[in-house]
Amino acid sequence: MSKLFSLIGATFSQDMNVFQFKGKKMKSPMGTIIFGIFFMFIFGFYAEGLMGTLEPIGKGYVVLTLFLIATTILTLMESVYKSQGILFSDKDINILFSLPIDKKTIIFLRVLKMLVFELIYNSLFLLPALVVYAIHTKPGLGYYPIALLVLIFSPVLPTVIGSIIGYFVKFFSSKFAKKNVIQIVLSFAFVLLIMYISFSSNNMLDTIAQNADNINNSIVNVYYPVALCVNMLQTFSIIDLLIFFAITIIPLLLFIVVGGKFDYNVFFALDKKAKVKKLEVTDKTYKSKSQIKALVVKELKKFASSPILVINAYFGIILALVVVIGAAFAFDHFVEQFTDTSGIEMARNNGVELSQEDKEELEKRMNEFGEKAESYAGPALYCVIVFTSFMTYITANLISLEGKAINIAKSLPVSSSKILWSKVLASDVLVIPPLILCVIITAIRFPLTPIEILYSLLAAIIAPNLVAMFGLIVNLKHPKMQFSSEAEVVKQSFSVMICTFTGMFLGMLLMGLVIGFVSTPIVEFVELGVLLVVSVIFANLFGKWGTKKLNSINV
Repeated sequence: MSKLFSLIGATFSQDMNVFQFKGKKMKSPMGTIIFGIFFMFIFGFYAEGLMGTLEPIGKGYVVLTLFLIATTILTLMESVYKSQGILFSDKDINILFSLPIDKKTIIFLRVLKMLVFELIYNSLFLLPALVVYAIHTKPGLGYYPIALLVLIFSPVLPTVIGSIIGYFVKFFSSKFAKKNVIQIVLSFAFVLLIMYISFSSNNMLDTIAQNADNINNSIVNVYYPVALCVNMLQTFSIIDLLIFFAITIIPLLLFIVVGGKFDYNVFFALDKKAKVKKLEVTDKTYKSKSQIKALVVKELKKFASSPILVINAYFGIILALVVVIGAAFAFDHFVEQFTDTSGIEMARNNGVELSQEDKEELEKRMNEFGEKAESYAGPALYCVIVFTSFMTYITANLISLEGKAINIAKSLPVSSSKILWSKVLASDVLVIPPLILCVIITAIRFPLTPIEILYSLLAAIIAPNLVAMFGLIVNLKHPKMQFSSEAEVVKQSFSVMICTFTGMFLGMLLMGLVIGFVSTPIVEFVELGVLLVVSVIFANLFGKWGTKKLNSINV
């Protein structure tokens, strides 16, 4: 038992510093705690809003259902690509398998690491909902230990399922020479499929209050553990608690036992095979590149070679393209469904045939709604661009991912400022063109005014560039140069956490101002002016402070 605790301590000793704020005179988790409390307050505010709507009509339990399924989906999506780095691609996993340690123990420790981090992150979403529900319903004392058990064990099953899917994605992608590309495509395809199923499984166009029972029933029918959790929290049923433990613990044990019997060397062998290239001697002439161009190309290749970085940092861009393309092709269907839900479909369900006058009135209402919705296409596009930009922090990892190679980069006959700017430009190359494409698609499909096109294009250029500089500055301030897998940097570094929470807050703030003053484009231009001024300030930081910080990093 003491050996097991030693292994657990060794597994987490190099990762838990993500939850510590490091300064010259202090090392404390206070900064992370403040961030956590702040975002728990935000999600608690949303839970309070839902509870205020649903609790008066006796549907308060639906809040628990919605937050439980949301955390389940997030856990499942994260586990698909996180498992590929932590379970199947860790730098030291080959060494661990060569030690006299049971494979099942190693798999257990890796899964435990994933579960601990999922518990911490899921608590930001689920814990506020549990507290708000308790404040409104004033349950008995049995609610609190059951709520704690739900909080701890609800991520187990989606983590196991996501890890199994991650295994097959890693296995099949490893058989191809372009394994990273295959791995990225398969992971993106699965995550988008999950999102499509999640958003299309219920009719979310009516208000939640009007469809509370239907939404709740649809969710619990698709994912039974949610029904068990909600029922336990309401009735404190011991039988449901035992069934819940069986559904979550048994798959975990089977995954550990079966996973201990697999030959993970297949990944290492396939990786080596994919990397082998036949050397050929040719008389080909190569053109020289400028220093900054060569550095940008290097950063782009490095980004493409890391599936977990692409999936984590680039998913927002893919999602924005999907949303814009979907809106362009399915807007008329959306309008029809929205108005039809309150008219023809309702009448049909009640066995009533609408008269010709009613149908004409409904068609008139559809046209009016469609025209009004189209008039908001410009502000909506601006909000999508700004929020996507502030949630896409590619540069928040780039210094840390250099690892020991940072010393080699600094020894090259290239100035430190060029190294920093190459990372910013690489991020711009990856982010700005897709956002401009979103503007072009929207301008073709919807009647955007020249002013709306102008501020959308400016937002697609200014916001990503500002975010790229901010991410790099934060990474220079809080680099994580020691790591055993890229997943630790991409998912667990302090710089990523700061950028994610800051971007979420600023993105929501900027969108809120636009929505609040949707009738005038002045707000958009004022916001862009502020972002441009901040960008200039950040650019000046690169001149002295940035190069000084980069030169001070030694591994």
